[in-house]
Amino acid sequence: TLGYGKTIVLHDIDLEIKKGEFVGIIGPSGAGKTTLLMSIVGGVKVFSGNFKVLGFDMRNIRKRDLLKLRQQIGIIFQGYNLVNRLNVLDNVMSGMLKNIPFLRALLKYYTDEELAKAKELMEVVDILKHANKRCDELSGGQKQRVAIARALSGDPKILLADEPVSALDPNIA
Repeated sequence: TLGYGKTIVLHDIDLEIKKGEFVGIIGPSGAGKTTLLMSIVGGVKVFSGNFKVLGFDMRNIRKRDLLKLRQQIGIIFQGYNLVNRLNVLDNVMSGMLKNIPFLRALLKYYTDEELAKAKELMEVVDILKHANKRCDELSGGQKQRVAIARALSGDPKILLADEPVSALDPNIA
């Protein structure tokens, strides 16, 4: 049983996803797809049942364990969640921040390997040519590609995608 505050919004869910599996959840708008995804990262309260993510018990997870869990999950949000004042490269690099010392990240001092990885991901999603463009100058489809590259840049064990290709052209998706 999952919910927000004291309000139960999803119940009687039985789901097990094993390593290497790809799972798509479909349903009408308002059915709870995003709520289910948010429960995996601890954004929704688990009221009852057995709910584990990467070995963490989501009913009783401590804040520091929640941080450890979230560092292992990449998320492609429906609304992109980019920092619009930053350029494409910096947004993609932000997905690696958990692996980069704070001062180096603050000064935007990245290793050649980190930059090569970011550029490779930007090439895969066809956004490399816009690497130095601010994200508020991009189209919706371009923003979505940046969000995909960012989510993959942190080498997540779990990748959650909330309508990840809704803004992309059919020939790119």
